Amino acid sequence: MAVIKDVAETAGLSVSVVSKYLKNPDSVRPDTKTRIEKAIKELNYVPSAQAQSLRTGRTGMIAVISPNVTNPFFAELFSIIQSQAAKVGYIVVLQTISSIKKTNDEPNERFSTFSSLIRHVDGIIVCFPDDDNVISFLRHQWKKQPIVALNWKADKKADINLLVDVEEGIYKITNYLISIGRKSIGYIGAPEDSVTSRSKKNGYLRAMEENRLEIRPDFIFHGPYNVETGYFGTQNMYQSSERPDAIVTEADIFAFGSIKYCHQNRIKTPDDVAVTGFDDLPMAAMSHPSLTTISLPIKDMGKQAVECLYSLIFKKEIDPSGLNPDYRAQIVIRQSTDLNYDSVNDIRR
Repeated sequence: MAVIKDVAETAGLSVSVVSKYLKNPDSVRPDTKTRIEKAIKELNYVPSAQAQSLRTGRTGMIAVISPNVTNPFFAELFSIIQSQAAKVGYIVVLQTISSIKKTNDEPNERFSTFSSLIRHVDGIIVCFPDDDNVISFLRHQWKKQPIVALNWKADKKADINLLVDVEEGIYKITNYLISIGRKSIGYIGAPEDSVTSRSKKNGYLRAMEENRLEIRPDFIFHGPYNVETGYFGTQNMYQSSERPDAIVTEADIFAFGSIKYCHQNRIKTPDDVAVTGFDDLPMAAMSHPSLTTISLPIKDMGKQAVECLYSLIFKKEIDPSGLNPDYRAQIVIRQSTDLNYDSVNDIRR
């Protein structure tokens, strides 16, 4: 097995130069970098993780913290981050949290179980936390690790915030339904103690109030992140004295459950009721009917989160002109609100 000395001899360089490269590839001249990389490839050299950690003080690991992995949106986002991190030589560990206690900055029991692991990562990416205290707690406990937050609002405790306005997304899609003549609009959301859920619901309420449409308590339903919430939320609305002509859901998986209930009970979508989602998961284009939803640029967000964290870890200057911290949610119109939509285009894409 080749060691660093072998790489240095093959490249015709000193061990210290190769070591400098291994700490930070951009710290050596381009021609030197090329020689070292050629030697590494020729010798099939694999740096010792333990030795690298001792030399650099870095572990080669980053943590991704997400509210859950039951929502396919977070699973897809993690996959994007993991793939991008691998390109820059980083291993990603995934941790989930429910919430952080709001008193005395004390972690709940579930959070405490992986606190020791966080000490051994070089940086942290926090994905749309459900509790305002999550990033604050992370910063309080681990002051040195850089933190990049994918969020719906800026958090001062994060080093970099990459933002997308989820409230505006729901507001847009509710207004879209109103623009096509829907007036009795229901809402299916995640648990009400979720900060993200409250933000999304505010978009629905704002659109309804601005258009002076009735907000019926029996047309609002909250539940866990699963298909059943969409199913039973729709069932609950159809047990009311009036029926909705549209349902806004704050996640595609809720919309799939809602459409399932409609199909089983011979309620035509979108003739009788239009249904919308949020996330634009791959299955949104393949479902029947295909799902009108809100698309978030998660590929760009996941990629940029890793790039920003890498720059922070290696203390590289981040060019503000190349940083796009404010992403936009876009409506993707399909058959669940528009029968004239040609879903073949999505399948081919």
